[in-house]
Amino acid sequence: MTQKTIEKFNQEISNLKKEMEILRSFLIGALAKDLEGDYRPDFVKKILQLSEKKADFTFKNAKNFLQEIQKSS
Repeated sequence: MTQKTIEKFNQEISNLKKEMEILRSFLIGALAKDLEGDYRPDFVKKILQLSEKKADFTFKNAKNFLQEIQKSS
């Protein structure tokens, strides 16, 4: 084999590796769906930030809980 042929094979193998990475990524994304829904990074970030804050109030009963939720909405 000549050097040119070897370089051509190496390039083709490199292209095939890239295609396999793309296909693997697609398959994992398509098959590994979360049953609860799509991952939303912005929501997770917001919840984590809020979880670090100290609570401004405590709930004593269901009525109090609903009133506080309605105030914040």
